[in-house]
Amino acid sequence: VLYDALPPEIADETFAQLMGLENEVFSWNARGPRVIEKITGTSLLGCKPSIITLLEYDVHHTIVDYDRDNVTEGDETFKKTMKNKGYDGIYFVGPAGTSGMSVWWDRSVFK
Repeated sequence: VLYDALPPEIADETFAQLMGLENEVFSWNARGPRVIEKITGTSLLGCKPSIITLLEYDVHHTIVDYDRDNVTEGDETFKKTMKNKGYDGIYFVGPAGTSGMSVWWDRSVFK
């Protein structure tokens, strides 16, 4: 679509710029901390979630510096970060074996 709508040289430049954003915006190193922040943070209602479910989940053992608040030092897995945030969870591998579903629960609510 990009190449149909724009002259080739502008389409090439636009495509290169979009691909350059991959590491800044879409890579898990960039998105992971934002996801953790969003799913474990306080909602507009003033409370944090008791249960979190994630579909197409494929980052259980992915190591990233998830903690922007510097509560922990360095890189750790998504699983360990969730535990540090007060959640226990379980991961169900999907049929293809590359992703699945995870369910996390707040330990202070579900003992």
